[in-house]
Order: sequence, then structure tokens, then C-alpha cells
Amino acid sequence: MIFWLASAHATDAACTAPTTEAEVDALVVSSLELYREVEVDAFTAEVRRAEEAVACLRQPLVPHLAAEIHRIRGLASFLSRDHDAAQASFAAARAIEPAYEFPASLVPDGNPALDDYLAVEVGKLATVPLEEPASGSLRVDGGAPERHPTLPAFVQWVARDGSISGTWLVEVGAPEPDYPRKPPPREHHGRLAAYAGGMYYAGSTRTTHPGMVSLTVTGVVPLGPIGLDLGASFGLVRDEVEVKDVLTTRTINTPVLRGGLRLPIDAGRVDPWVGAVALVALHSAEPSVTVGGAAVGGLEIGLSGPGFFGVDLLAGYNDGLVAQGGVGVGVRL
Repeated sequence: MIFWLASAHATDAACTAPTTEAEVDALVVSSLELYREVEVDAFTAEVRRAEEAVACLRQPLVPHLAAEIHRIRGLASFLSRDHDAAQASFAAARAIEPAYEFPASLVPDGNPALDDYLAVEVGKLATVPLEEPASGSLRVDGGAPERHPTLPAFVQWVARDGSISGTWLVEVGAPEPDYPRKPPPREHHGRLAAYAGGMYYAGSTRTTHPGMVSLTVTGVVPLGPIGLDLGASFGLVRDEVEVKDVLTTRTINTPVLRGGLRLPIDAGRVDPWVGAVALVALHSAEPSVTVGGAAVGGLEIGLSGPGFFGVDLLAGYNDGLVAQGGVGVGVRL
């Protein structure tokens, strides 16, 4: 079974009232007295009350108290002849307090319960870490956030302010507690994309009109959490110039190469990003090459599979103001 306190707003559904460490400890002490007096039914009922009280505990569970509860659960399973459960609970207690020995007044030498108590070689059991919560931290049996999968455990979700957001008794074979998990690390993929839009370029030696049609092709090489942004924009517009008193229509083609770094901003399905690039513009007239820099930014909206819809924006200086923007599609490589 799993006794559950998911969060403060679910308290009424899971617990009749919050409990304290002192109240849980008192139930452990009273259950041991009943066991010593061989009041089997009353002892079993008291152990069940202790389990329920732990599920409503609003304080961090200390390791010693966790071990005590595992031990009384082991005794209850032993009395019901469920030796597998008894051995698992006893082993959970010994994993916390390996040097503990039952007092002879409770479990004397030669008592068959000691066979179950020592049946599992705790030192050979491997532990596995629990998944990190979205916020706060986890404690298992009052200690580190890892547990033996073959043993029962008390798992607590501790909020950032130290309050208890959830307490679970997880039995052997039961699923892990249902708390909000921390998202897995973002995978960094290469990208290849093409954008159609407009460019405005006004250098000191040439001028294009606003509304210049452009095509931008970019590729991103992942470098850990950042990316190497490489690409080129090609602007095309028909412009009228006067040459020797003759009005001539010409086509301006202004390739602008770019290279720099971009930083993705994880935001879910819509992923914005920002960056900075160096610009190299190639011209048919002198000067044939000019350099500059620009800020870049945009966003990606995931489509089915590796594809995405994207927006690419650029604004900077290269022998004059350069501004470009476009929308398009791409693929994560």
C-alpha cells in the first residue's frame, strides 16, 4: 500500500489531521508495549495507526524514527507469517541502523523473528537515486534521496522553505511517488533552416530601399548549451538609378555572411533564442567587402518529428544599418 500526502491542498483527502514527530514516536512506543504483552490484534492495529500517522507527518522524518517504524512493521509481518515482508522491513531498518539489536525483553535470543531480522545481507544491496523533484528536495528514510528497490521506504518531498509537501510509504514493487519531476536536461541538436522575409541595408556607399526581399539560410552547430550560428542572407530588389542622365533599372544582390554564437532560452514548445554574429557583406562595387556585427534572435515552434517553424531576426551595422527578418522552417539534425 502507499499512504499519500501529495500537497497542502490535498491534505483533507489524504489525512484526517497533520501529525508531529512526537505523535508518531508515541505510537511506536505504545505498539512495542503491546507486542511485549503479546496483544497481537491491538499491536497490529497500532502499527497501522503509526503508518497512517507517518503519511500525515508535517515534519522531516528522522532516520531513527524511520528505522523504528520499519522494525514494528517487520514484527507485524512476522506475526502474520508474511516472512518475505518481514525480512524486507527488517532489512530496511538495518540499512538505517545496522548495529541495532532488539532488547532481550522484546525479542529474546533464539526467537524465530531474529531469523527474519538477519535474513537479508543489507551490505550487498544496491541503492538507486530517485528522480529530482521540480522544486525542493527528497529524503528517503530521513536521509539521502536514494533507496533500495527491494525494500520498503519512506519518501518525503521537502519544499524549499523546509515544509513537507508530501510523505509516502513505498512498498516493495510499488511505483515511485507521484511528485512533479524536474525536467530532463535539454538535448542540444544541430539545426538547419531557411527563412524568407525582408532586408534593409543602407551602407555609406550604397542604399537599398526598405522592403528588400531576402532569403536567409542558417545552420547551428551545438557547443554544449550554446550554438555556433553560421549562415548567409541574400537580399534582392529592383532599384532605379540615373547613369549619364539615363534612368536605369538595376537589380541589387547583397549577400551578407554571418557567424557567431546563439543561446537558446528553454521555454517549452515555443523556444526563443538570442545571440550575436559578425557580418561580412559582399558587394559588386567598391568596397567589395565590408564587415560589421549584429544582434540576432528568434524563436522555434516544434512541429511533428524533428521539424520546426521558426522566426529569424537580425539588426546591426555593416557600413551602415542592416536589418533583416524572416519566417521559415527548419529541421533538428
